[in-house]
Amino acid sequence: MAIVSYTTEQLKKMKSKTDLKRVHAMTDDDIDYSDAPDVAEMVARGEARIVGRPKKDVIKKHLTLRLDPDVVAGYKKTGRGWQTRINDALRAHLHSIGLL
Repeated sequence: MAIVSYTTEQLKKMKSKTDLKRVHAMTDDDIDYSDAPDVAEMVARGEARIVGRPKKDVIKKHLTLRLDPDVVAGYKKTGRGWQTRINDALRAHLHSIGLL
């Protein structure tokens, strides 16, 4: 089997052979999973592995926080982990005033 490469422009010009309207209209009950392997069994046998970050005990809350540009720039200058250092500074402040 040969490996074929396409540019982004070539891919944009190609027409999909998939009936996307039908696929998008499908529900989970419409999908035949009978030939799908049991991934849990494959992992147990060492034939597959789960990739990605391990689940954490404490899941961070995703939010939007508005900070002064100079504060963000200062923390970013400290390198990787700057958001964690902001979190640590906020936690230390809450400890200092007895809220944590």
